[in-house]
Amino acid sequence: FFIDLSSLFIEFNFSDDYFQNITINDTTNFHINSTGNLSNLTSLAVNEYWLNVTVNDTSGNLNETLFNVNVSDNLAPTFETADNITIQFNTLVEVDWNATDPSGISNWTINETTTFNISSTGLVQNITALSPGSYFINISVNDTYDNTNITVFRVTVSADMVAPVWDEIPE
Repeated sequence: FFIDLSSLFIEFNFSDDYFQNITINDTTNFHINSTGNLSNLTSLAVNEYWLNVTVNDTSGNLNETLFNVNVSDNLAPTFETADNITIQFNTLVEVDWNATDPSGISNWTINETTTFNISSTGLVQNITALSPGSYFINISVNDTYDNTNITVFRVTVSADMVAPVWDEIPE
């Protein structure tokens, strides 16, 4: 998972009549110019970056500062919405939920585990016959950094409205 920190900008202020240069220890991910403006060179992965900025003068005097840039994922996955559904009595519920997250989806959970099941890919199905009525189902999805998003949807089961059909009409 990478984050685009194109706006990362830190300004280091320093003064020395005999300034020679300013350097940073991580030149793969960061750049610092001669006026002390630090920026990232790449999109940064979730990680903690320890940086050492060193100012040097022409006499070989050094001044260093150590600091860190902590890139973390605190954004929950986003759902691609699924609508509430109405089904006829004795019909299977199958609702395929989708969620996205740059760091990946870790797991799905559901509150109503005696009546419904949710798979590792977000497919909700009933595991028992459903009586007519409304079922409010709480779906949770977690990313790999344990950020959670929750949504509730309703399954309405209509009463059996289909009249019996004769297999054979008596004569």
